[in-house]
Amino acid sequence: MSTDGERLRWVMARHDLSQTGLAERFGYTPGLVSSIIAGRKRISRDFAERLAGEFSLSLDWVLLGAGSPEAESVTTTTVPAHDRADVIVVPEICLCGRCKREVLRGDDWCPLCGAELMWPENGSAGI
Repeated sequence: MSTDGERLRWVMARHDLSQTGLAERFGYTPGLVSSIIAGRKRISRDFAERLAGEFSLSLDWVLLGAGSPEAESVTTTTVPAHDRADVIVVPEICLCGRCKREVLRGDDWCPLCGAELMWPENGSAGI
């Protein structure tokens, strides 16, 4: 599913929602949902985050079509990191302090939200 509209249609079919039902559930207009499905508009980050949270979907999949639709379950430990953010740390993989996307140790920028990542000695990424 390469377009926002195809992914939105998939979510609607999987959860038995009409365009109006989906729009009402998240506080958007049916016209916006229709525009996303038709390819006239892109899904906003806010809408994508809300869809991902409500239906346990991967945010990367909702926004970019990357990976599989289902959010992966990862065992994590919350560690205080940089003085501006807490991050969840998994060895060699961390979550961006801003958008919570997985980033690999050594990345300078979050590929999803563009936040600059800081890697203190303990290996956790902050923004």
